[in-house]
Amino acid sequence: MEILHHRGHMRFLHVGERFMRIVLVLFFLSVSFLFFFPQDVYAYIDPGTGSYFIQLVVATLLGILYFLKVNWKRFKSYLRMVIESKKNGDRE
Repeated sequence: MEILHHRGHMRFLHVGERFMRIVLVLFFLSVSFLFFFPQDVYAYIDPGTGSYFIQLVVATLLGILYFLKVNWKRFKSYLRMVIESKKNGDRE
């Protein structure tokens, strides 16, 4: 087991956490390799691909709106708590 020091606390990394850390590092290294060493690609984006991206954007926006609708009370109380804490912090 590996010991991780974080903010003055010691905690042990289990085998699964170490494996996930290695996977994430390898993922970011491979993605950064693709960005730092680009290659020419001779391709085009057809209309079907463009409409797919538009569909992704619309679905994402609708998903966010639905999430806010379902959790509106929780979201509103969180905003109220943040605003009140800022007001109380300014008075002190």
